[in-house]
Amino acid sequence: MSVTPKTWVQYDKSLPYIEDRDPSKKPTSHLVKDGENSYKIVDGRRPSKMLLVNKLRQEIDIWRENDYPGVNATTRELLYFWFLNDHKMKDQPFKFWFCQREAIETLIYLFEVKKYDDLEPVINSYAENFKKDLFKNAVEIVENAEGRRKLIRYFPELNQEGEQELPEKGLLRYAFKMATGSGKTYAMALIIIWSYFNRIREKDTRYPDNFLIIAPNVIVYERLAKDFADNKIFYNLPLIPPAWKHIWSIKVTLREDDSPLNPSGNLIINNIQQLYESRRVEQTP
Repeated sequence: MSVTPKTWVQYDKSLPYIEDRDPSKKPTSHLVKDGENSYKIVDGRRPSKMLLVNKLRQEIDIWRENDYPGVNATTRELLYFWFLNDHKMKDQPFKFWFCQREAIETLIYLFEVKKYDDLEPVINSYAENFKKDLFKNAVEIVENAEGRRKLIRYFPELNQEGEQELPEKGLLRYAFKMATGSGKTYAMALIIIWSYFNRIREKDTRYPDNFLIIAPNVIVYERLAKDFADNKIFYNLPLIPPAWKHIWSIKVTLREDDSPLNPSGNLIINNIQQLYESRRVEQTP
């Protein structure tokens, strides 16, 4: 399993926000621009312009409210431990943010409950018809003679139709778009723990126990390396149920570490430039 975090963006001015909002709770309102440098609060969650998000959000909300039907014992215990227990860090209350919770819940729902092994049924189930044309499908998937697929759909942000390349069949990929400062590193740690313990406790080979995190630049790599080195993030945050810590055995390998990997249970952290460099070395005659 590999995850590529986005780079952080620096802003030269403060961003508008809703005061007293609890980031651990599901959003119940959002800001809408109301003139130059002016915003108003509107009830309801902000609709997404991404193809699969709105329908998935609704289904995940219902699944959560019904106590996560369809998950195994390991996943259920993790969800309860993370989100339904009181946690403290340095004697201060700690709660995961809702965006982090929703990210891992969505992955669990699609992978473990729905058991999708390809992107096409995901698109067919959750694609939104942004054009609101009742006589035309929201999307069309076309395949050439070599088996390469394209998704033809309407892009609301561009106000036009376009195409997207799809991964080859059976190569399942999920991406989570999270805002700057919303805790992508925490979400990655949650995903790693969920997958690792399902592999170990449920003995299910669908769940990987080797992980690769690719940083887009050196600055992001250094932040990730600091967080994950020596398993620090896994032990400093309430991520692993106390009774399970004795079976946690992940070797974290940073880019300067050339020691042998474990047969299983590895977390490799690298930056994209090193991958490009290694490819150039391999191609040199």
